[in-house]
Amino acid sequence: MAGALVGYGLVANLLGREEGDEVTKWAVQVVSERVRAYCHWRIGRALDEDGNPIFETVVLNGTQGLALHTGLRPLWAVENLVLDGAPLSTAEFRYTKDGRLWRSSGWRDSFSAVELRADYGFESTPSDIAAVVQSAALRLSLNASAKRSHSTTSTSSTEGGNTASTESTTYALTDAEGFSLPERGILDRYRRKTWP
Repeated sequence: MAGALVGYGLVANLLGREEGDEVTKWAVQVVSERVRAYCHWRIGRALDEDGNPIFETVVLNGTQGLALHTGLRPLWAVENLVLDGAPLSTAEFRYTKDGRLWRSSGWRDSFSAVELRADYGFESTPSDIAAVVQSAALRLSLNASAKRSHSTTSTSSTEGGNTASTESTTYALTDAEGFSLPERGILDRYRRKTWP
């Protein structure tokens, strides 16, 4: 399991809990993994203990156009690129920080396998993703069993007759991953749409 996309402190403070609270840590960690799964990439940049980038191999489908959108941003470096099993020299392609690969002779077609070994990801979590993680983690911490709604009715007798009291709580409508519609709108801006 990769690290949390945000610190635990703010979520714990909003809940009135200690920063080391295990439920808060668990909720932030779970939501961070759900964000990565929903977006289909790790979001943050992978670095070793010395701060050097860790290159990761990613396989994409080609395209008939000259530009291939990887969905990996920012794209810091491409160490190796293979098109249909044939390695390409660095003179045969270019890449941009916004995650596009460019090749003057194109990427063959959508059945072509493009394998790249790259360093990518944000140095720190973008603020809108951090807000989604914090919001969903708050909701999960308060509703760890993921109930959609809760209602109880109790009746008590008094000398004058029966009185009834009702308590009802409704939770935010969310999808299977636990994200609300506005949260999904934010995450969709970061979601990779190019993978085999």
